[in-house]
Formats: sequence, structure tokens, C-alpha cells
Amino acid sequence: MVSTSTNNHDKAKQTLEFDSARVYLAKWAQQIAHEGELNRLAERAMEEGPAMEAEDLLGATKLPTIPGVEEGLKPLSVQDCELLMQNNSKVNVLAQHIFRRGLEKNARPLLWPYLLGAHPMVMEVEKREHIADEDAKAYLKLYESWATSQRPLSAHAEASQHRIWIDCLRADTKHAFFHTPPRTDTFSRMQQSSWDRPSHQGTSASQINPHLYALSDILLTFVVYAESKEDPLIPSLEGYVQGMSDLCLVCYMACDGDEAKAFWSFVALMRRWGGFYVEDQSGMRQELVLLQRLVAELCPRLYMYLQSIDALHFFFCFRWLLVCFKREFALDDVLRLWEAIWASSWCSQNSGDWPLCTHFELFLSLAILESHADVMERHLKTFDEVLMYVQSLSNHMDAATVLRRAEALVYRLRSRVIHADVPPDSDIQALVQRL
Repeated sequence: MVSTSTNNHDKAKQTLEFDSARVYLAKWAQQIAHEGELNRLAERAMEEGPAMEAEDLLGATKLPTIPGVEEGLKPLSVQDCELLMQNNSKVNVLAQHIFRRGLEKNARPLLWPYLLGAHPMVMEVEKREHIADEDAKAYLKLYESWATSQRPLSAHAEASQHRIWIDCLRADTKHAFFHTPPRTDTFSRMQQSSWDRPSHQGTSASQINPHLYALSDILLTFVVYAESKEDPLIPSLEGYVQGMSDLCLVCYMACDGDEAKAFWSFVALMRRWGGFYVEDQSGMRQELVLLQRLVAELCPRLYMYLQSIDALHFFFCFRWLLVCFKREFALDDVLRLWEAIWASSWCSQNSGDWPLCTHFELFLSLAILESHADVMERHLKTFDEVLMYVQSLSNHMDAATVLRRAEALVYRLRSRVIHADVPPDSDIQALVQRL
């Protein structure tokens, strides 16, 4: 006679296999639907000519042209940025160019600290150089406060060392940037510091990617900086929290390995998103609630579907928001998406046509969910299946399409705010109201 526990085990195994098969079917259906959609778009483009708007083909709201920004231009180069600043262009104009075009690799170290909010934008070259020098000195002083000091670290900082180094060793360093030498000899500097970082089992310390020593230095310096409580905009953090290394790595790469610029860019980022990393995760809860309300407003059918499977907590979007899509797209695409997120709300004053919105990351999230809603509703019956399906999308999404869909959603919400008989609630309206 088969025992009850054996029967239960077999049933659980069969259920898991059935659920996995259903997720596989959903992924297969999405692939077929995507191929069919591409064929349909190609046919329409052939019939209606090359002038057909991409947003019309996607079935989204036609996007208005941003004044002074031609469509189809290449990313902003250093020369483009310098020219805009020499002409004393407003931050709003610079932001609109960045949102629509993005930045070239060499322009990112110039603008990222300002784009993320480390400092108010400064147009004069001499003033920017002075700020960069002061930032470098301040970072070096903070670094030396733990690296060369005889004073013991706090309990939180000491515990953070192990967590930081483990996460840094797991970092994705396949991008070409990490195969170029860092600006300083980070390995020798590590040997001279008070923090000994063990290598992988079976490898020597010199075989570790040298950029990881710089990344870990920035993160521990941030922990020490946050503990000082000298920055009132940094929330109360319990040392390093998993996920911070993902965000810091993007800042480090965008700043082309300039540790001081990467550090202050990361500080600015944590002023915005540090609430995601506090012990009670209050910032993340607020973000997910706002996403829930945005879905209810713009995609009520999707909202009702998620409600029917008890998934309105939106935990399947947790990773997207915690590390700002760092693990969902290739690094070059992540840089482009981040530039759009920060530029969408970057302004010095209300110009009438900018900022575009706040919390653009929520519109990106909704753009992804909306594009997969039909397949999810048809094939996925539980939260666990939705979670598995959403995680399977990692590195299988087109960033440019997601970006354009998200922008179209912003204009859809703005239209509802203006024209709906019953306008959205005040928190949702605030996403698209001018500052």
C-alpha cells in the first residue's frame, strides 16, 4: 500500500510539472504571437509606406514631437552636450535631448552626476571642473577614512564587507568595458588597504577582474558615508543590502571607471531609491502600490486578471524595480533606459512641455506587462506561473520598443487626466503633472 506522504509527494510533483508546462506553453505562445505581430507590422508597412508611424504600428498613442529634438538623431556626443551648454540651453532642453536620444559612452561621465542629481546642473566648464575636483577630494577622504585608518569599522560596516565582496564576485563582467584596465592599480591598492578580499576557490586574487576591487571600494565607502548621517537625504540603512552592487556597477560603468563620479552618482541614486533598501522596505511597498493603481487606471482588464489570481501585490515586478531593470536587459540597454528614467523628470523649472513625468520606471514596467497581458491571461492561472513567466523575459525584450510603449502610456495617462469624466486620483495625476 502506497503511503499518504508518497501520494502527496507525487501529486506535488505532478502539479509542479503541470505548472512548468503551462509556463512553457505561455512562452511558446508569446513567441508565436510576437512573430505574427512582426509579420503583421511588416505587411502594414509595405501597404502603407515607410512614413507609417512606429506608434501607429504598435497600436499605441502617436507620440508628440519634442520641440527642438529631431527624430532619429544619434545619441548625444560630448561635443553635442558642450554645444548645448555653451549656448546656455536650459536643463529642460538638455533633458529632452537625453530622453529622446540617449548619451554616447564618452558623454556619460560628463552628465551622469548631474542627471542623477548629485549636483544642480552647471553650464560653465570651469565650474564643472571645480566640482569634479572637489568631489574627487571628498571621495578620497571618505575612502581613506576606512582603508588606511586604524579605527575599527562599525558592526554594520564590518558585516557589510563580506556581503559586498560576495556580490561583487557575482557581478556580470562580460561587457567589453570590464576587459579594459581600470584607471588605477586597484589590486595593489587593495593589498595596501585594511580590507583583505579573498579570491574564488582555486584562483588567485590577481586573477579577479580588477574593476571589482574598485566597485567594492565604492560600496564600502558608501556604507561609511551613509552611517555618518551627514546626508539627510540618505535613509537609515542597515549597512550594505543585496542589490546595491547592481546599481553601483551601472553608475561605475557609465562614469567610465571614474570612482569619484561613480560614487557621487550612486549617492544621488540612493537619495532617490534608498527607501527600497531600508529594513521594512517601505519605499518598495509604496512603489508597488503606485504601480498597482497605475495598472488599474490604464489597463483595467489586466488589473482584474491579476486580482483573480491574487497577484495585486505585484511581487513579480520586485526585481525590476529593486535594481532598475539591471538584470532584465543587456548593460548597454540598461544605460539607455536609466537615462530615459532620470531625464523624464529632470528640469530646472516648468517649461510647459517638460518634465515628461515622474516614476517613469513604473511606465516601463507597465509597458512590459501590457505587451504580455494577452498571453498571461490566456495561459497563466497562478501567481507562481506569472512569476516564472516574468523572470523568463530577462534578456528577451527589446529596450527601444519598451521605451516607446512606456512613453505612449505617459501620454495616455495625461489624456485621461485632461479628458476623463472621472479623472484619476491625485497620486496618479501627480505622475504626469508639471512640477
